[in-house]
Amino acid sequence: LKLMGNGVRAADGDAFVPIWTYYDNLTVEGAELVNGDFAPPGDKDLPHGWRGEINAPLWVHDPGLAASGEHCVKAWHNGRLAQDLKLTKGQTVKIRLKVRGR
Repeated sequence: LKLMGNGVRAADGDAFVPIWTYYDNLTVEGAELVNGDFAPPGDKDLPHGWRGEINAPLWVHDPGLAASGEHCVKAWHNGRLAQDLKLTKGQTVKIRLKVRGR
């Protein structure tokens, strides 16, 4: 499972400009998910159970932004948050989450 947002090329054509997306209150039915509320801390300034890919996303402590609890994550195309889910063949998986662009 990868949480990411968008990115657009800068005017110079070389760099990406982040378009941030906030994620919170993530639940999974049909597979085990660790820490869908992004609350307890883990390694490298990321929530427990999650890893950053490419560049690190931002782990945000702001009850005003969080849909559940006090934390959410802020990701973009080159700042992804990921977690491996173990799936079972033939098992339906439903993923629900709160997403906000800002």
